[in-house]
Amino acid sequence: MNSRRKVFENSFLYIFSSLLVKAINFLLLPLYTYFLTTEDYGIINLVTSFSNVGIYIIGLSLYSAILRFYVDYKDDKEKLKKFYGSIFTFIFLSGIVFFIIVIIFRNQVINLFFNGVSFFPYVFIGILSLIFISLHEAHQSVLKGMQQGKKLIIINLIIFVLQVCFNLIFIGVFKYGALGVLLTTLLINILYLFILLFDL
Repeated sequence: MNSRRKVFENSFLYIFSSLLVKAINFLLLPLYTYFLTTEDYGIINLVTSFSNVGIYIIGLSLYSAILRFYVDYKDDKEKLKKFYGSIFTFIFLSGIVFFIIVIIFRNQVINLFFNGVSFFPYVFIGILSLIFISLHEAHQSVLKGMQQGKKLIIINLIIFVLQVCFNLIFIGVFKYGALGVLLTTLLINILYLFILLFDL
């Protein structure tokens, strides 16, 4: 398969899987709104928005470097292993440092970003999740750089199905509300860490 066709095929797979996940989430919205209150949605949105920015602070946009330098190192497996090892180690350590800083300055963080939301357990779980979400994001960049679209889509769909199941259990059965959604995010991304380690 020539490289142009592979890029086109992978682009189609990314777009299709993204649209499928969004469509299923849209169809599940009435179910989520049945179990979650307006306050729960507010907490989830605040923590998620903070996480979306935090990913780039922790990773320092090294996700782009993964895509850029794969082409240079793809023929030298040892260099590629060292390169990936350095990036994943840095992101993990950076995530731990970020987590510790947020714990130390939690009162200031709450006043600036999470006014009215208690640090424990909501923000704490959200910040802890960030370490694993950042590694998850880096692995996704590895798969994109290696043009492994099919593997990426299969992993993402499995993770998405598990996430929906955990969400329904935590918010539907155990009635945890916003905490249930945040716990699901943490557990799914810890689970993804094992997939990442196995794959790499």
